[in-house]
Amino acid sequence: DAAIVAFADRRTGVGLYAFVEANAAAIETELSSSLSGSRDLPKAPEHIQVVPALPRDAAGGVRTEILQLVAMNQIDLIEPLLSSADDHSFMKSILDHRKNLRDRFSF
Repeated sequence: DAAIVAFADRRTGVGLYAFVEANAAAIETELSSSLSGSRDLPKAPEHIQVVPALPRDAAGGVRTEILQLVAMNQIDLIEPLLSSADDHSFMKSILDHRKNLRDRFSF
């Protein structure tokens, strides 16, 4: 399964961040090469992050609001959305391996 969210980017305007459920991190490079070379996509994701599982709500839907905050590197806003210690533990790996760190630097 996968989820793609948009994020504001000071240099390009809008960027795309893809979260992909998979077991192997090696697939990240393969996906990046494949998507960036695709003529079927209007725009390839700038960031691809392989995760063991996507965060989901009780009904099984992907919690895109959390993924959106990760993509925007606004991790301080995620805490109120997590309701249990299991949620915090689950999100730690995703947060520790996030790809978009641009807002930490001024251009």
